[in-house]
Amino acid sequence: MLRDVGVVCNCAMCDSYFVVVVMQVDCSNYRGGAGTKRLETHYEKCQLRLEEAVWTQARCASCMELVTGMRYGEWLQSDLPVHPSPARFVAFDEGEPPTLYVDENAGAGKPKWSLAQGVGPKTLETDNSRSNRLHKPTLRGILGPRAEIWEGLKGGPVVGDCDTVLTTALASIAQGSSGEGVSAFLTSLFSLSPLFKPENWQAAQPLLATREVEVQTMEMERMRIEEERVRAEMAVELRDEDVWMDCIN
Repeated sequence: MLRDVGVVCNCAMCDSYFVVVVMQVDCSNYRGGAGTKRLETHYEKCQLRLEEAVWTQARCASCMELVTGMRYGEWLQSDLPVHPSPARFVAFDEGEPPTLYVDENAGAGKPKWSLAQGVGPKTLETDNSRSNRLHKPTLRGILGPRAEIWEGLKGGPVVGDCDTVLTTALASIAQGSSGEGVSAFLTSLFSLSPLFKPENWQAAQPLLATREVEVQTMEMERMRIEEERVRAEMAVELRDEDVWMDCIN
């Protein structure tokens, strides 16, 4: 039977925590000591990929509720589009890769997340929205006060005005953690979480403006390099054509 394997993510926009499914495993393929060892290796490879990626873009239930003014279940039944949020993979212990959890209910009803591999709580309690959003008290005392979802976000002045941060942050995430300036930008951005909080949003504006210019500059440089490549290829084609004509003549 296939079981979902997930990792905890932390949203930069609203600072909520939720589980994102990253793969599925059929435990019947990993029986016995040798099977357990192969499964551990499989998990380790996944953890290393997540640790290298650091950040992701994900559907955050709290953000969807803030942006749309609807409960998550109501939004699922609507035709409103998804607004992905910048998020980071959570490691519960410094120096450790992100922790993996497996759904013991195997997709039957509300997920029951249990520790699969890594350092972290043995179980995770999600709320009743069926969005894999973690019940707030679950992480109390584990990740500190920021594990609490900030309650004053709803109706904030930036709820409907987040295009810039989403475009800039998600474009940076798409470049990968090794992209130019990406790590420093996203680290600084997450230090201001939750960005839906008005004073944090204002504090992030200079950072976003600088990064937007950097992204535009890099895009212009990419286009310049591509144009030079095309010109070089055209020059080679013209030269080859001249050689061919000389041979004919």
